[in-house]
Amino acid sequence: AEYFNGLSFDARGPLYGPPLGQQHPIVYVASLLGNDSPFATSPRQAAVVGSNNSALKEAEQEAIDVAGLVKPSVLLGSNVSKSRLIQELRTADWIHFATDGVIDKMNPYRSHLMFNQEQILGVEIPSLAASATMVVFSACQSNVATTVIGQSGPPGFARGLSMFAHAAGARWVIATLWKADDAVSHRIMLAYYKYLLSGESPGVALFHAKEQFIKDNPQQKDPWYWSGYAASA
Repeated sequence: AEYFNGLSFDARGPLYGPPLGQQHPIVYVASLLGNDSPFATSPRQAAVVGSNNSALKEAEQEAIDVAGLVKPSVLLGSNVSKSRLIQELRTADWIHFATDGVIDKMNPYRSHLMFNQEQILGVEIPSLAASATMVVFSACQSNVATTVIGQSGPPGFARGLSMFAHAAGARWVIATLWKADDAVSHRIMLAYYKYLLSGESPGVALFHAKEQFIKDNPQQKDPWYWSGYAASA
């Protein structure tokens, strides 16, 4: 068996013709029990977590631009302590992470996000995001699965960071299936929030954001660039 690693239905499709992700909105189901709780397409209180990693040139700008759209109570960035971060996240209904993500395939409970040289462990997310209806991981490999094909794994075995967010009760999670290009992420995420704030559901908003990215960047129409951004509910 091999790891169920980075499967994207967006990139699949007929031999001739556009892939599925260019034809339909695709949403991954986190649980067969479903979650029919209502989702408001405007936040009561948003929290945006930026990155001060010089290797991610556009991540901090992405955080600033997203904050300009969702009007968070505070823009979380390089000058914010982890204790302040925890305080803000616990009351936010929309949370956006534009920072490094590290997936530990051998021990998913050690998977984490980086914030100002400190780790935010995946196992911390259920308590940090208890009020969140949507969590966005605009980070590298934030939804890489860690379950072996054909095996269910032990209880609580997580598939990337998205499962921790769903465990917190988040109705929607947007995450990446493989290493995200920060420049591409910046463009797709800005378009995503514009469609979301216009009244579209997260799944449809992400579909239209990808569609717009392909239209505006035909040289990057290959699914590798855009199909790794996945919505789960």
